[in-house]
Amino acid sequence: MSPYLLLTIAAVAAAGITLSLQSPINAVLARHAGDPVVASMISFAVGTLVLLAIVATRLLAVPSRKSLASGPADLVEFRRN
Repeated sequence: MSPYLLLTIAAVAAAGITLSLQSPINAVLARHAGDPVVASMISFAVGTLVLLAIVATRLLAVPSRKSLASGPADLVEFRRN
């Protein structure tokens, strides 16, 4: 079996587990917040912050190994992931 197929199966299984856990977690959050609308706002705010962090890390330029090995003079050569 291909490692990519195994990785795909694992990703699908993890997504299914995560989706099945979302409702109980939101219900507990609503109980603790005291209001379902406040709980929704908290949930969306946390999700937005996580997505912004992911986007920010992907947009930052990362120096290549070659420029890091050669020293500070060549650090102006950056690459994007």
